[in-house]
Amino acid sequence: MLERVARFEGETYSVSSRIASIGRTFYLGLGDKDWQAVAIAAEGWQIVSHPPARFRRSPARQALPALECHEQGINLLRDFVNVDSEDDFRMLVAWVLGCFHPKGPYHILILSGEQRSAKNTTAQTLRDLIDPASPSTRSTPNSEQDLVIAATHNYVLSFDNLSTIRPMIADAFCRIATGGGFCTRKLHTDSAKVLFNATRPRLRNGIPDQSARPDLADHAISIHLPVIPRGKRNTLGAFNRDFAKA
Repeated sequence: MLERVARFEGETYSVSSRIASIGRTFYLGLGDKDWQAVAIAAEGWQIVSHPPARFRRSPARQALPALECHEQGINLLRDFVNVDSEDDFRMLVAWVLGCFHPKGPYHILILSGEQRSAKNTTAQTLRDLIDPASPSTRSTPNSEQDLVIAATHNYVLSFDNLSTIRPMIADAFCRIATGGGFCTRKLHTDSAKVLFNATRPRLRNGIPDQSARPDLADHAISIHLPVIPRGKRNTLGAFNRDFAKA
């Protein structure tokens, strides 16, 4: 009886993954043990202890660091992404800002480059600004169902070392960016259906150019990363320490 009262007579709340919108205010869930969030409005932002937005968490989700203002602003990020020009850096920043839209649609960020161009590190750095998780990147999903399930448990989807993309998965990537779902048979039933629906920011990296399909290219921001000269390379440990400090 209590379960029936809760399901059919109790209040219903919208649940978000990492970003939520209530009125003219966005809420960014920090993912910390106190369930704090950042309220972002036209007048500025502040950390709130009891946000009106509800957030779900997956076991892979990690907390964002404590936020503070800095005089350099987004320019602090410039030393931690391997891009060839200021225009490319602005496109990366534009993709990050687009990820803060609570509903989408979102552009697909495609990072390409030869070996030793820090594709994976750049992808992890960008994701850590919005939706840190462990693991940060994953392999290509085998089916549309796997992709939508991943979108259910992650706000930002990041895929590593993609060489080829099957047409079915490429179409699913476009639907996830603009809004799409997947319907399948509910377990332990003969005819009942369960619907997965998600719109998520996406980024992926690989050596070849992955935006050859016109429909995929129309949704994508493509950035080619240059090879880092031997004298300018850094260890991953030192990079992570500097990034955490910044």
